[in-house]
Amino acid sequence: MASKRRKSAIGRAFKGSTLGRPKPFIVGVPKDAVPTPAWMSLTQVSSTAAKNDFAGLVHRVERGLKLVVMRHDRPAVVMIPLDEFESLVNVNAQRLDALTARFDAELSAMNAPEVWRGTRQGFMARLDQPPVAPQKKGRARAGS
Repeated sequence: MASKRRKSAIGRAFKGSTLGRPKPFIVGVPKDAVPTPAWMSLTQVSSTAAKNDFAGLVHRVERGLKLVVMRHDRPAVVMIPLDEFESLVNVNAQRLDALTARFDAELSAMNAPEVWRGTRQGFMARLDQPPVAPQKKGRARAGS
C-alpha cells in the first residue's frame, strides 16, 4: 500500500503537472504553427511516481487511461491498454499483408519471359557499338 505522501505525489502528477512540457523551440513562430507531439495530450507521470505506484497505474491503464511516463522531463514510455495495442499491431499486420501481395505481383511481372529476354539482351549488348532499337515483327511501314 502506498503511503499518503506517495499517493499525493501521484495525484499531483495526474492533475495536469507541467513537468515534461517542452519549451517552445522556434523563436518568433506562433505556438499554433508548431505541431504538438501526440504524447502531449496524454496524462503524464514521472518515472519515480510510476515506480512507487506501478500497480495503481496498471489498474488505471486497464480501465482505459493512456499515459506517458516521463524521465528527466522527457517522454520515455507510453502505457496503453492491451486491446488498443493489439488493434495497432493488427493494422500494421494488414498493411504488411497488402505490401507483400503487391510485392509478389511485381515479382511475378518481372519474371515474365519477355522481361527475361530483354534483360538478357541488355547484359549481352556490346558497349563499343551503338544501341539498336528492337524491330517490331510485321509489315514494313509505307515510306520507310
